[in-house]
Formats: sequence, structure tokens, C-alpha cells
Amino acid sequence: MATWQADFKLVFPRSLARDYRQQLSAILPPGKSWSPDLETWGAEDSHRVDIWHRNGEPQDGQVRLDLRSPDPALFERILSWVRGNGVEFQDEAGHTVEPNLGELSLALRGSKAFRFVENPDMYLRRLKLGGLDDA
Repeated sequence: MATWQADFKLVFPRSLARDYRQQLSAILPPGKSWSPDLETWGAEDSHRVDIWHRNGEPQDGQVRLDLRSPDPALFERILSWVRGNGVEFQDEAGHTVEPNLGELSLALRGSKAFRFVENPDMYLRRLKLGGLDDA
């Protein structure tokens, strides 16, 4: 994870749609995976969706949003996929985030990535001092 990426966990309460790969490929381009158990869409250091598999079945996933270049239209497409697949969307602290732009915006403003992008110097000074849980 890059410091400018806000992470959200995807929890699958049921099986994903059979065409989830095509759905995600319409949102972000398929990426290169370093593991046979990981599918990824988007770029390593930018906007990205990861799906982890166990025994060939999707188990859980992650969304990383690049706050250097926020893209509300892209965020809405990802949230629409989350809603359409009945996926639970959780912030860094494990709190459920309702999959809409308003709730996502609030979660992003509370993220470490937002604090970094808003003021990198201050963020790094706090990190060096061990403050505000930025480590």
C-alpha cells in the first residue's frame, strides 16, 4: 500500500455474481497478480481492486483509492459494484461504510491517506514522532 492510498476491505456475505470479473473489468483494467490466489484490477500504486481466492472461490477483497487523484465517478462505479454484489465495505478500522459517495467521502476524510495527501510534511513529522496512529 502506498501512503496516498485509502484501503477498504470487501467482505463477501455470499457468492459473487458469475460475471464479477467482467463487471470489475468495466470499471478498472485487469492488473498483474503476484499470486495465483489473487485477482487484481487497476494499478499497484493508484486506484485498485483486489479479490483473494481460496480453493478457486472468491473469499474477500480490498479496494485501494488513490487520494492524489480522487475520481468521484470512478468511486461511484466501484460503490455501485459493491451494492450490486451485496458486498460489505469496511474502512481501515473495520467499520462498515455504507456504499454511497457521502459515506465514502466521510470515511476518506478520516483516513491516513487523506492526512498524508492533505499535508505530507505534517503527516511525516507526526509519523516520526509516533503520533495520531499514523504508523
